[in-house]
Amino acid sequence: QEGVGSSRMLTSRTSPSACSRLHVTYRRNTLRHAVRTHNAKTYCKFLPHERTASFTRYRPIVHIPIGHDREVFQLRATAKERSHTEVPQGVESLCTALVRRDTTLDDVPGIMAAGMSGVSGSSENQALLIVLAEQRGSLDLALAVFSWFEQQQSPLVAPSVIVFNGLLAACANSQAWERALQTREHMRACGVVGDATTYSLLLRALKTNNADWRKAMEVFRDMKEEGLTPTQSDFKAYITACAKGRQWERAAEGLQEMEAKAGRVDATTYNVVILALKRGRQWDKVAELFQRMQRVEGVEPTVVTFNAVMSATVKSGRWQEAAPLLEEMAARGIVPNTVTYNIIIAACERGGQWEKAVQVFERMKESGLEPDTISYVGLMGASLRGGQLHKFWETFVAMMVAGKWRMLL
Repeated sequence: QEGVGSSRMLTSRTSPSACSRLHVTYRRNTLRHAVRTHNAKTYCKFLPHERTASFTRYRPIVHIPIGHDREVFQLRATAKERSHTEVPQGVESLCTALVRRDTTLDDVPGIMAAGMSGVSGSSENQALLIVLAEQRGSLDLALAVFSWFEQQQSPLVAPSVIVFNGLLAACANSQAWERALQTREHMRACGVVGDATTYSLLLRALKTNNADWRKAMEVFRDMKEEGLTPTQSDFKAYITACAKGRQWERAAEGLQEMEAKAGRVDATTYNVVILALKRGRQWDKVAELFQRMQRVEGVEPTVVTFNAVMSATVKSGRWQEAAPLLEEMAARGIVPNTVTYNIIIAACERGGQWEKAVQVFERMKESGLEPDTISYVGLMGASLRGGQLHKFWETFVAMMVAGKWRMLL
């Protein structure tokens, strides 16, 4: 691999120890190259084998979104290449001691007492250490660190809001929304007044799956009653929490408020509300919001948008409108995915257009996409509706050969 591999060549005369050293060098160079070029797949392939001290200088965090759901891989990059703030050396050393494999929660007080002797006890350092303990260790470790800090406080001195925010950040990163709410109650008991960051972190924790949307609504309301102005990220978190709670009305209301108060709304937020409306079987509102979205300057529909709208048209019985949307995608330069083609095949099945279903199926394969079980089943259904038993059995055999039948078990 050019620019990545070892500078030396392996030969038949190379000793086993030299081969091993060259292999390690290749792995390390590949990892460095992956970090610098944001190649997340290569990084994740090599990272489990690279736990040596030579990589401790990769401290700052770089967030790289992967896939439609924007899953985040946390990569470390050199301070020279990334303009992130360095972790203080004392905090770094203390965190390293805390996250050792042989460290238990019972060891935390002793490690903290020894390590904090050379570290400034500022609120910023306390919050940073709590967040790092969660990122590199676990939420339980972060809670243990917070508990130690709290025990060091004089009864006459209330804990800092910055430290509480550090714990809330750890809860949000771990998707521990219930623990985040408990932290909020603890803040109130200590007489600590939350700031804008506090509410933002609470909303971020509450947008996770299975969180209580009512609590998100309560936090969002309290934030505004405190005179704090929600940011775009706060609106997005609140809307996402409502959407995941299947509260399409509140999600739509949140979007309207965001458009009025927070300025520009991005395509991702529109997609969240469109999907919420689709799950709520609000077919007309899906089409209405799709049209509204296209009128917003600088906001372009994505493949997720089109998939949701096409799915809504099929489920509402307006299957004829799905195929033109596929052509509109092509005109906009949006590349369809397997879900897109499956929706069109389902539309053809509902309309009894088995020939059109075959064309879409072949078009999907020509585009380089591999049909999945839903693709085969949809084409089989369209063939049956069209009275094409030969095509049905032909598709069935093709599904068996491709090994897609296992998904039916």
